[in-house]
Amino acid sequence: MFIKHFLLGALLALSDTADAKKSKLRKLAKNSECTVEVAALLAIDPGSQQDEIFECRVEDVENGKSRKKTLPIQANKGQQKQLKDLLSKGDIVPGQTILNIAGASVGKNGVFLPPGQDISNSVRQSNGNSNGNSNGNSNGNSNGNSNGNSKQKNRKLSTPQFGQKPILVVKVYDVDGLARPETEAEISTDIFGGTYGGVADQVNLKSQMSACSFGKLTILPGENPTSNPALFSAPGTINVTIPISLTTNDRYTIHAAAQTAVEAKLGITLPGPYQQVMFVIEKCYQGCGWAAYAYINSWMSVYQDAYYKHVGVQMHEIGHNFGFAHSGGLNGATYTDHTGLMGNPLYSDEIGKMCWNAAKTHQCGWYDDRVALWTESMGTKEFTLVGIANYDNNPDQHPVVIKVETGTNTDQFIAFNRAIGVNSQNDEADNEVTVVETGNNGEAYSQSFLKATLLQGEFFQYENWAGTGQSLTITTIDIDQGDTNPAVWTAKVTVSLSPPPPTPAPTSCIGGTDFKVTVVTDNYPSETTWTLVNTCTGVTQTSGGPYANSGTTYTENTCIPSGEYTFTINDSWGDGICCSYGSGSYTVEFDGVVEKQGGAFAQTESTTFGSCGPVTAPTLAPVTAPTPAPVTAPTPAPTGTCAANCCYPEGVANSYMLGICESSGCNYALGGNGSPYCSVTGGYDQCMIANCGYTASPTKFPTPLPTAAPTSATFAPTPAPVAPTAAPTHSCASNCCYPANPGGANSYMLGICESSGCNYALGGNGSPYCSVTGGYDQCMIANCGYTASPTTPLPTAAPTSATFAPTPAPVAPTAAPTHSSLRTPTKFPTPLPTAAPTSVPTAAPTSAPTGLPNGVVCTDGITCSSGFCASQGAGPTVCTAAPACRL
Repeated sequence: MFIKHFLLGALLALSDTADAKKSKLRKLAKNSECTVEVAALLAIDPGSQQDEIFECRVEDVENGKSRKKTLPIQANKGQQKQLKDLLSKGDIVPGQTILNIAGASVGKNGVFLPPGQDISNSVRQSNGNSNGNSNGNSNGNSNGNSNGNSKQKNRKLSTPQFGQKPILVVKVYDVDGLARPETEAEISTDIFGGTYGGVADQVNLKSQMSACSFGKLTILPGENPTSNPALFSAPGTINVTIPISLTTNDRYTIHAAAQTAVEAKLGITLPGPYQQVMFVIEKCYQGCGWAAYAYINSWMSVYQDAYYKHVGVQMHEIGHNFGFAHSGGLNGATYTDHTGLMGNPLYSDEIGKMCWNAAKTHQCGWYDDRVALWTESMGTKEFTLVGIANYDNNPDQHPVVIKVETGTNTDQFIAFNRAIGVNSQNDEADNEVTVVETGNNGEAYSQSFLKATLLQGEFFQYENWAGTGQSLTITTIDIDQGDTNPAVWTAKVTVSLSPPPPTPAPTSCIGGTDFKVTVVTDNYPSETTWTLVNTCTGVTQTSGGPYANSGTTYTENTCIPSGEYTFTINDSWGDGICCSYGSGSYTVEFDGVVEKQGGAFAQTESTTFGSCGPVTAPTLAPVTAPTPAPVTAPTPAPTGTCAANCCYPEGVANSYMLGICESSGCNYALGGNGSPYCSVTGGYDQCMIANCGYTASPTKFPTPLPTAAPTSATFAPTPAPVAPTAAPTHSCASNCCYPANPGGANSYMLGICESSGCNYALGGNGSPYCSVTGGYDQCMIANCGYTASPTTPLPTAAPTSATFAPTPAPVAPTAAPTHSSLRTPTKFPTPLPTAAPTSVPTAAPTSAPTGLPNGVVCTDGITCSSGFCASQGAGPTVCTAAPACRL
C-alpha cells in the first residue's frame, strides 16, 4: 500500500519531528512523484499576510480502494523557502511542475519531505496538465501553449481564454443538513445573472467578466452531462450531500468529500466538461479566517458563508484560477492594492464594477492590442493613456497599459485608473495614474505591489533603477478631463532615465526634509518590504520592496514634508534579512542623520524620528471682547452645486447638513479620508479646500473610519442660517460647531477642539462633537444659532464655510512636495452600508414664543422665552433652549 498519485498544493508548514513520530507514517516508493499545485486563500482580515497555501491533493490507494484527500507538505524552513522562491520566479508552475518525493513519508498530517532534500534539484516540468484541468484549453483559443519558453507558456495557460467558459456551481449539504439558506435558483442568479423573486441581478460574475473583457469571454451555466434533468435544480447549479460534518472537519476534508459526491452524482471526473467548479458551503468552522479560496491555474474554488454572492469575491477567486496572484498596496501588505480586484475586493452582491490593476491588465491578454512598451534605449518618451473603461471607445487607439521593460524578471506597469463604466466602482486612486510592479515579466503568477498613484503634475522615481545606477522617473504631465473628447479622458505620461523629465521636482529639498533608505537584500529579496508613515497625518509617505535581486543594494532618496515618521521594515518569512540566508542590511537617514541601521530582526522592526511640531489652530477670541458677528449674513453657495456641499458630510453631521445635500439633488459617497461627502470633487479634504476655505495643513490628524454610524437625524434648521454669535473663549460648548472625530472632520475642526483643551465624543445623533452639552444638535442650538424646528423646510442653498469656521482662518502651510503626502488615503475595502440613516424627526413647536427665561420652573400652559418647557433629566420641568435631552 502506497501513494499512487499526488496533486500537491503547498502548505508551507514546518516539519515537526515529534508530530511526525506520533503519526503512523508510510514510506513512499523510490519513484514517487507529485504534481505541484498552489492554493490561495482570500483572508477576511485585509491585513493578513497569508498568501500561497501549499496543499496535497492525494489519490490514496489503500485496501484496493482509491480515495481522494488533501494533505499538507511538511518541510523544513529551507525547503519551504525554496518552494516559495521557485514559485515566485516561475520555476514552479502550478498544475505542471513535477516534484520528486522519493524517500518522503505520508501520514494523516501530511507528506514529510526528507530533511536533506534539495527542492531546486527535485522539480521538472510535465508534458501536460496532469490534474485534468481544462481551464480554457478546449475552447478553440488560438493562443496555443505547446511551444515557446516556459514563461510565455505560463502566461498563455493563465490567460482568461476567449470564447465561452462553462462553470458548474455546487451547493453543499453536510451530514446534518447544514447548507446555505439560499435556494439553488437564487445561487444561480447571484453568479450567472437573471431574475429571482422578481428582482434582477444587475452585477454578477457573468456580467462583470464580460464587461472587463469587452465581450471576449462569456461565462455560461454548465450543462447537465447526464440524461436525468432532475439532477440540475437551476441553470448551472446542483446540490450534493457529503457524509461528514462541516463543524468538525477541516477544509481539505470537506472539499474532497464534495468533489467525490459531485463525481458520483454526475458520473464524471472533475472538472469534466466544466472549466471552473465553484463549491458553496454554509460556513467554515475549522481553520477559518478565509472568505474563499481557489487553486492557481486550476478549476476549483470554494466559498463559505454569503461570500459566494459577492461579485468582487467571485472575480477574485476565478482570477486565481486564471493564474493571478494577489495585489499588494503601497504599504507592502498582501491585499491592499484596491485599484483592482486581486487586492482585498469589494464585498457586496451588487457592487463590483472593477477589473484588474495595471500588471494584471497586462497579464490577462484581453488588451494585448493596446499595450505600449518602454525600454531603456528609448530614453525619455511620452505616452497618452486611456483607462480600460475606454478600451472600446478609443478613436485614437491610445494604449491602456505601458510595460516598463527592465531586462530582469521584475517589471513595472503603468495605467490610467479611469473610474467609469466597467470600472466605475473602483476602490482606490480614481482617475489617477498608477504604477504597479510585479515579477515573472508580468506574464505569469506573481505577487504585484502598487508603487505609486499620481495626480497631474506628480511623479514617482526609482533610484538605481534595475541596477543601472540611473533614476527612472514616471511623471503625469497632464490629465485631460474630456477637453479634447468629452467622452474620453486621457493621461499624458513621460517615462525617462536621468537626466530628469521636463517637469521634475525641485533639485533641492525646499520646505521639507531629505529622507534616504538603503537596503541590501539577503538571499530572498521578495520577502523584504518597508513603509514610511507620517505619524502626524497617518498617511503612508512612501514604501519599498519587495525586491527582485538577492545581494543587491537598493537606495531611495526623496524629499518629504517635515514631521514625525515611523519607518517599518518587514520580512514576510519572519527571519529578518541577516544572517541565516545572506547578509542583508538596511540604513535609514533623515535630514542627513543616520536614524537606524540593522538587519537582524524577526518579522518586523520599526523606528520613529522627527517631530510633528505645534498644531496650527485658529487664534482664540480675545478674553474681554469676543469677535463680533458678521455684519451681513454669509453668501449662500450656488443652489444645487454638489461640490459646495462637501462642507456637510453625511454620517458625521446632523439633518441640516444632510438635508442640504439631498435638497440639491446630489448624491453622496465615501471621500478621500474615508468619510462620506456630498460632492463631485476627488475627496473630502480636496472638496473642503476648493469650496469651504479649508487649508490642507501637513499637521492634519489621522482620519480612520468612524466606529459608529449615525442612528438618527432629528433636527432641521431654520430656512437660512443666521450669523453665529461670538463663542466664549476656551468654551468647549462653542466647539460643537466643529465635530472633532478623526474620520469625521478635517484637521481644522479637530485643531479647534484640541487647542481649547476639550474632549470629543459621539453625540445624541451618533455624530462626533467637541462639547460638554448633551448632544451635537443641542450644542448647535445653544451655541451656533441653530433652531430645532422639524416643520421648517430645508434650505436650497448651503451656507458658506463662514458659518462653521471661526475668525481668523488657519494659516496657510508651506508648499507641499510634488508627490504630496497631504492627500489622504482613498476608500477602504470595507462593505458599503446597506441603508442610509433613518431620519425620525422629533416633534417641536413651529415657532419660539416669548415668555419666562430659561431655567425658571414651568408647567403646562406657561410660556417660556425659548419656547420649550421640558424636563432635562431627573430635575424639575423648566424653560429650556431645547425640547429634551436625547442622551
